Amino acid sequence: MNRTTIKDFIAENDRLSTDDCKKCGKKVELIFENYSTSIDGILIDISDLPQLKCTVCGEKILSSKSKQVVFYLYNECIANNQKGVSVTPKNLKKKYNFCTSYNFNYDYRDYENIPGLVGLTEDGFLTPVFFKKEALIYFMHHPEYELNLFSESYGVFGYGDKFQIPFGLNRNDKLIIWLGDLDNLDAATLKYLEIHNVPSDHTLMDTEFFDAQLNVIWSEPIIERQIVNLRNKFYDLLKSKHGVDIHHLDNEVIKALENINKPITFSESEIAPVISALHKILIEAVKKDALKQYYESNVTQKDKNYKNWGSIKYYDYLLSNFSTKNVRDLISPLYILNDLRIIFFHLLSSEEEEKLKQNIVSSFNLTVFDVKTIYLVLVEKLKELYEELNAVI
Repeated sequence: MNRTTIKDFIAENDRLSTDDCKKCGKKVELIFENYSTSIDGILIDISDLPQLKCTVCGEKILSSKSKQVVFYLYNECIANNQKGVSVTPKNLKKKYNFCTSYNFNYDYRDYENIPGLVGLTEDGFLTPVFFKKEALIYFMHHPEYELNLFSESYGVFGYGDKFQIPFGLNRNDKLIIWLGDLDNLDAATLKYLEIHNVPSDHTLMDTEFFDAQLNVIWSEPIIERQIVNLRNKFYDLLKSKHGVDIHHLDNEVIKALENINKPITFSESEIAPVISALHKILIEAVKKDALKQYYESNVTQKDKNYKNWGSIKYYDYLLSNFSTKNVRDLISPLYILNDLRIIFFHLLSSEEEEKLKQNIVSSFNLTVFDVKTIYLVLVEKLKELYEELNAVI
């Protein structure tokens, strides 16, 4: 139990509660835990009190609302000459004046205790409402909705010119939408979302959604877009430093970019179009003749088959020539990308398909062919590859 004086309690809690830890600077999240303290000998014990806990070091502080509760109980004990108090705050299950025709499950305590949500009007607009993330699949594939992920876990979805609202995903894979924004949606959309509504898990502050919406901190693009940006930078560096222009099928690349969408559930149906688009952009959209001429001009002892090389083999040559890292490991994601395209889009015998799958599993040191795991490893390794190409060219 913490023991303090009222003067020290006020001084310690004078700092406005924020979304960062006062001890290590990392993000905090809202929790509900028992709280006990002794202030000037007055024992205060509160069950299920809202607090802010650091996601890294575990340091806990009171939310601004909870500070008021503790201070109020202390003053009540002084006024009534009590030596202490033990209470359990009631969950009032308060509802705000948004989407009142729908039975959305949300927790008003999120709004009252998470720093930055209570505005001047205190109307509950920024109350987070949580949903299963699978709800996004409907908006992703419905022709009349538009869904865009700007980063790994923050985006917007809309319906024509009727509405555009932001959403986020937390580390528990829950979809988050502000209650006030829900009030702007049409009946059909709200009925669909209502089916996927889940109770609050109170995890909001350590998200790109919160940073963008409350702190105006914009996160990096989705990793798939980062890879394409790194590819473009590599092309430009190769041209400016070595006079080798490998830009090819630029209009087709722009069209392929339309299929670079962040998978939501990482099912094969979501991943396959991205694999196809990345294959077109990273492997097919390469002017091989320019690389062949560069190879011919810079290599004395040429490989007898170099004229038949594909773009991956020429990348292998560039890395061997400039990088000190393990070229085989660096180049492997391009071969895996090609294997996945064959698996997803070619008609194969069971034996051929299994052989390709086992090659991918062994290349990534995995135990089973799990599409989500393979995809996540693949994009990370593709990013590493193009970062290295940019660093050494």
